[in-house]
Amino acid sequence: MNPSNTVSVATLIGEIQSELKHQTGSWRKVSELLNQADVEFGFGTDKMKQILHQTDISPSKASKLISIAQGNPPIFNGVRL
Repeated sequence: MNPSNTVSVATLIGEIQSELKHQTGSWRKVSELLNQADVEFGFGTDKMKQILHQTDISPSKASKLISIAQGNPPIFNGVRL
């Protein structure tokens, strides 16, 4: 820790919240696009596999994101996201 080069806690919180807000919007858009691909091509098709491979999104992550886009967020440890 360098006390002469510190930033306030409030500043860090604000920046983190701003980044998370933008990230949430981005992931929401990604979930909608993956849902569109699922509807148009089907989940296990070569076209969907190509999308997932080239975007480096795992099938399990894609499945969860598609569920979110469909209004059925997955449940983790008994908590619905």
